[in-house]
Amino acid sequence: MENRNKVLIISMLSGFGHIRAGEALLDYAKENIKSLDAHHIDICDIDPELKRYAKIYEFLSKRFPILWDFSYKYLPVSLTKKIVSLGGSTKSGIIDYIDKEDPDTIIFTNVVIVPMFINILKKRFPKTVLAVLVTDYHAHPYYVFKDINRYFVGHEEVKEELVRLGVKQQRVIVSGIPINPRFYIKQSIPALKKKYETNNGFPVVLLIASFRLSVSKIVLLVRQILSFNPRVNLIFIANGNKRLSRIIERLFSKEKRLKIVLWTNKMEEYIKISDVVITKAGGLTVSECLAIKKPMIILNPIPGQEEHNASFVEKNGLGKWVKNSDEVVKVLPDLLGKDYTSNSIIKENPSETIFKELGL
Repeated sequence: MENRNKVLIISMLSGFGHIRAGEALLDYAKENIKSLDAHHIDICDIDPELKRYAKIYEFLSKRFPILWDFSYKYLPVSLTKKIVSLGGSTKSGIIDYIDKEDPDTIIFTNVVIVPMFINILKKRFPKTVLAVLVTDYHAHPYYVFKDINRYFVGHEEVKEELVRLGVKQQRVIVSGIPINPRFYIKQSIPALKKKYETNNGFPVVLLIASFRLSVSKIVLLVRQILSFNPRVNLIFIANGNKRLSRIIERLFSKEKRLKIVLWTNKMEEYIKISDVVITKAGGLTVSECLAIKKPMIILNPIPGQEEHNASFVEKNGLGKWVKNSDEVVKVLPDLLGKDYTSNSIIKENPSETIFKELGL
């Protein structure tokens, strides 16, 4: 029987970005590296108790963002790692799963969980290569582990930050952040605009309603965009929020330039036809927009990593970071009609780079 290299990609749900990055790696491996035996898991599927970490993050970042900001900036890293490591001390089921898989390489797409397993992994799997994929455009001191063999980051700035924090330079690879391969497929924009009923000659603004705004402010923002001159089409993605979707549909039922989408698994098509994307600053969403060179308006990012992502976008001329929703229509004219196609700040095909650097 053929000996195949085994790769285990480990994610944990806390926001969808980590899962999407893991899926992107898996999709690339299955399509392009037939000699590789690759698996991707959300460890919460093995041990549902770990969902509490995701719930704590969601609770703090959305309900008490100031407290999350304080924790991110000022809580001692050694204390945080100790607390997380204790959470993994009883997770024998996950270790048993890894033992059964016996991977040659493990890639973590969520660095939060690394302290739970790093010590036992190095003892029980001393020959296994351990890698971390940083899914934001900033390096936090928490990311530094002496036993991680490779770090993969989205940009040279993140590599420089990790090196300053004490990671050896040769261990950090600027790969870009993996996104779904469908983003790289060339599609006919006129055909997509016809499919989504935005082929009326007006620019397309995509509003992904995943930020921390009240319903009344979101309604006002939709009204402001639809009243914007020159006219634009607005695609409103409610991110599964049925109540919000119904409210927007009821209030704007006569608007022919508004398309309401409750949920989609075709985000790449909506981004491709858009001229501007209004979103929060999750690392994967930012990477998806940058990959197909679409300017962003970053609205109300979560303190901590998302604010760093927003700063990265604005500093590199890839969009605007606005502090409140009233500013969106003020910066919209600066972004509409500009050509971003020559921007090459982001690496192409990060998944390919990652697997090549791992010798796979």
